[in-house]
Amino acid sequence: MKDTKQKIIHSAITLLKQNLNCSLEEISKKAKVSRRTLHRHFKGKEDLIVQIFETVGNEYIEGFLSIIGADKNAIDTLEKLLQYDLGIISNHNTLYSLYKHKKYIFDEELMIKIDQEYIEIFNQIIKKKYCDQSLTPKWLGAFYHSLIELGHNQINLGIDKEECIQMIWTLFWNGINSKKRYSALQ
Repeated sequence: MKDTKQKIIHSAITLLKQNLNCSLEEISKKAKVSRRTLHRHFKGKEDLIVQIFETVGNEYIEGFLSIIGADKNAIDTLEKLLQYDLGIISNHNTLYSLYKHKKYIFDEELMIKIDQEYIEIFNQIIKKKYCDQSLTPKWLGAFYHSLIELGHNQINLGIDKEECIQMIWTLFWNGINSKKRYSALQ
């Protein structure tokens, strides 16, 4: 029973990547189940999308925790997270759009845990003086997330994902160290 539900969810994810307006009929065909079976697991498309967000959120947190659990310094960890975040967003572009427009949200406790982990990484970067010391974790987070959004937009415009990841990392790294360069110019 759980395998069928997961099969429906993963089929829906695949179809939603191509067309946000795909029908339950198309999803049931892709999953190779009847509409009746689909409705046994989900009340409707809204319920299915909520379950998709839960599934993708759980998959995201698993990868996220794996990265922050690795024995690396804060800079290496953040670089891996940037690669991971841009990869997830480009693989789940439609879901990201729904999330960004606040139509659907991930589990609030999950989002709080992720935010706390980012704040800890940004605190380490500040503490170890890897960045301009006038920056706060909140500013580093806002800058990081704005660059993730920029990367997402560039990938959507057809920029090679690996090239984009490298450029976004360069922009982040140079941006957090800008005061040193600015002082040298004066």
